[in-house]
Amino acid sequence: MSLYLALLGLDMAKPARIFGPRYVWLIPGVLVYFLAVWARTWRWHYMLGPLKPVPLGRLFPIVCIGYMGNNIYPARAGEIIRSYVLKRKEGISMSASLAYGHRQSACSMAW
Repeated sequence: MSLYLALLGLDMAKPARIFGPRYVWLIPGVLVYFLAVWARTWRWHYMLGPLKPVPLGRLFPIVCIGYMGNNIYPARAGEIIRSYVLKRKEGISMSASLAYGHRQSACSMAW
């Protein structure tokens, strides 16, 4: 109710006209996003190497599934989803992949 009263007299179309969407940035943004996911896939590839070598082409969709889960579900559930998919597709135990996920988070914080 208070939000309604605060916005009652404002012209909400004016900011949309000034700061409207610029679709020209959509394609470079998506490319940069997937480049970053590819870099994280590369890192997972080398971290999982001692357990089982998984080719980058097979690992990329699994990493994407994990990040999708992090975007959709609460409490970083994508990490558990990624571990589950790794177990089903590649036979890597969930506990090992979860441990590597925590290690990757530590690497990300160090960068």
